[in-house]
Amino acid sequence: MQKLKVMLVEDEALERMLLRRFVEAEPDVYEVVREAAFAQEALEYLDEHAVDIVVTDINMPVMDGLEMAERILALDPDVQVIVTTGYSDFAHTRRAIQAGVTDYLVKPVDGAEFARILAGARVKLESKRGAAVAAPEVEREMAAAMPALRDRYLCDLLNGRVDPQRIAERLAFFQVALPGDCFRAASVQLLNPDHDLARRLYTLFTAQSMARQALGSVCVVVEGEGRLALLCGYPAQRTVDFDALQRLLENALETPFMLGVGGAVDNLAEASRSYAQALRAVRCQSAQGGRQAVYYQDLGVVEEPPLWAEPLQAVVMGLEQTGFDLQAGRNAEARAWLERLFGDPAENVESARLRAAWVIAGLSTLRATPGVDVRERIGQVFELPAPADVRELLLALAGEATTTLDSIRTSAVSRQIQEILDYVRDHLAEPTLSLHETARLFFFNASYLSRIFKQNTGLAFRDYVNRQRIELARRYLDEPGAKAYEVGARVGIDDPNYFSTLFKKYMGMTVKQYRAGNENG
Repeated sequence: MQKLKVMLVEDEALERMLLRRFVEAEPDVYEVVREAAFAQEALEYLDEHAVDIVVTDINMPVMDGLEMAERILALDPDVQVIVTTGYSDFAHTRRAIQAGVTDYLVKPVDGAEFARILAGARVKLESKRGAAVAAPEVEREMAAAMPALRDRYLCDLLNGRVDPQRIAERLAFFQVALPGDCFRAASVQLLNPDHDLARRLYTLFTAQSMARQALGSVCVVVEGEGRLALLCGYPAQRTVDFDALQRLLENALETPFMLGVGGAVDNLAEASRSYAQALRAVRCQSAQGGRQAVYYQDLGVVEEPPLWAEPLQAVVMGLEQTGFDLQAGRNAEARAWLERLFGDPAENVESARLRAAWVIAGLSTLRATPGVDVRERIGQVFELPAPADVRELLLALAGEATTTLDSIRTSAVSRQIQEILDYVRDHLAEPTLSLHETARLFFFNASYLSRIFKQNTGLAFRDYVNRQRIELARRYLDEPGAKAYEVGARVGIDDPNYFSTLFKKYMGMTVKQYRAGNENG
């Protein structure tokens, strides 16, 4: 069983020692991860660390334990807060209940009573974290998620990323019906789509409705922000009128578009081949004037491509994902794809060269290799004697792209960190300055911000803030007549005792010693 993390907040050292002894009486269950003498110190720790149980005194200077409890529970309602106090009046008990604390102890704390309350807090915590969601709620969530899951599976099916042996089972689960024994895929690609996301999605969903109206038994999914993927099922003795869909779209859409249609297949496991053909038809439609549906078989290609051309489908389907992997820093995944694509030592070198040319042209759109002449690289490919050499050239190009994109990402993060440092500098006087609030303002996940902040500054967020506050406090302390407690408040530390503690921690001397040194100097 994982130990529960306990934090003790008590301004009396002897009381903290006693509470620690009570907690450590069950070392296999509880672990004291932090002791704090001040509420602000405790809140700063909780800003960057998770705890399970907080035991705090009510009667503390500046910010009492109940105000602190309210802030803690606002940050994480699952934390169990136990308060202790020397006061036994009803007003404190009522306020503790209103604050949402787990339980209440009157000093002097009895060990057996404390153990009972700790055990109760553990039960409540485990109940909260392990409570099963009621079956109706699960069903509602599944029903809400089902359309998105279905569309994701259909996208994977069309891009050849599914187990062919389980297609029928999965379609039955998602209640997808594609009657007939022939199947055909198509793609609708918006041209120069509206920059406004809402309008772009409205256009796509309008096209989706038109496709269902024109084609009847069809699955239509939005694949990206500017493309629809279609999959039709129909009996072999009839055809599907994609020209009717073209006419409907021309009348309904203001945005120009292209419609490409793949060849017919007699097995859903081959749907990805039909979809790859549809994508190729879309790319070729500009040569047709853009006023009619373009069918793959009308492009002048043979129905059964030569062996060297078939693997190009893998390039078409993998390029988009690989580009995403490189841009997202998933370099291992991108390299693994290239190694799979060129991993057959017995492969025909002409096939490898052709696919490599497609990969280079596709990856060049990332603009991740400045100064690289794409035509020159493609020319190099056709001079290489073996598939292994082709693979090494592609891996080298991916390495260059990785280096450049890493640099771009690092520069972007550095700019964001600098903006955050500027924000911290301008808000040092605010006691509520915290990692979580800063992360929210800059649209970061708090854990991610904590990690990249330390990577870029060498300091944890809270440590950096405190150092900056003490540095600012030094300048204020040099002003004639400045009082220490006033200086602390001016730099965002309301508790005079906590300000004195932090000052000594970072300066290695008390405020009085610092001033004496300045006077003597």
